[in-house]
Amino acid sequence: MVNYIATGSLVRTSILPYSIVEMDKVVEPENKRPSTKPVRQKWTSEEEKKLKILFSTSFKNFKCPNTKEIKCAVELSEKNKGLGHLRKLENIKKKVSNMIIKMKQECKSMKSL
Repeated sequence: MVNYIATGSLVRTSILPYSIVEMDKVVEPENKRPSTKPVRQKWTSEEEKKLKILFSTSFKNFKCPNTKEIKCAVELSEKNKGLGHLRKLENIKKKVSNMIIKMKQECKSMKSL
């Protein structure tokens, strides 16, 4: 078995350390998979308004909704031909949580004035 060490356009064998063989073509690794990273979908202002309506009690209490509440809101949105069912539950929960945090920060900054 001969091991090859590639150095630029030349290849050196490990059995004969001082002999150099020219390499005609570059070999690409086989079975290289393309990346399947999902593309991030930006929240529209219309979706944010719908979230504020669907989770109005959560926004009033400054508490993140639980999974059961989110599922009910998604079902309600789907029945009313809304946009809520197009997102994953985890994404909806994170978005509502971030919106509540932002509201809290705005309330604190208004109180400090």
